[in-house]
Amino acid sequence: MSTSALSPRQAGATLTELLIAIAVVGVVMGGLTQMFATYRRVYAVQDRVAGMTQQGQAAFELISREVRAAGSNPTGATFTAVAYSPTQLELRSDRNGNGTTNDANEHVIYAYDATNRRITRDAGNGVETVAENIQGFTFTYLNSAGATTTVSSAVRQINLTITARTAVPDPRYKTNGGYRTMNLTSLIALRN
Repeated sequence: MSTSALSPRQAGATLTELLIAIAVVGVVMGGLTQMFATYRRVYAVQDRVAGMTQQGQAAFELISREVRAAGSNPTGATFTAVAYSPTQLELRSDRNGNGTTNDANEHVIYAYDATNRRITRDAGNGVETVAENIQGFTFTYLNSAGATTTVSSAVRQINLTITARTAVPDPRYKTNGGYRTMNLTSLIALRN
């Protein structure tokens, strides 16, 4: 029987080769860890921005729809569709056709709660939160010529602006205290 003896080079790795292999694996793992941390940070920012966008757009669509519907009046009864107020958006419509605007969802008031950074809606059945993480909610009343007005019966358009912000600040974003913001603005004409 013949057994061949292993030469020193075939017997295994030397200490130097083992240290080089450990260093290479360490560099690769460090790169993967850095890439994973960057991915998580980018994903967190995108998630916050998506939440901000969703909150702002949902509130904007709801308010815009109700502004367009303000003054709907199947019975021909006379009432003012928009009540002028610098601090809240007050809309009226006769949705059920009973000749009044006193029923739930016919007299709607939108207000900005600056303390809690949210827009609220009161439609006669309790105040509810429409959107959170709102940095600004402004509106300007315009007459048929497009000029600013404070006369409720003259309101024909509303210039609406909602500024939404992320729920949590991003320490890498230096503007606005780390909060990313988004403005939604539209000139909305009353249909009725």
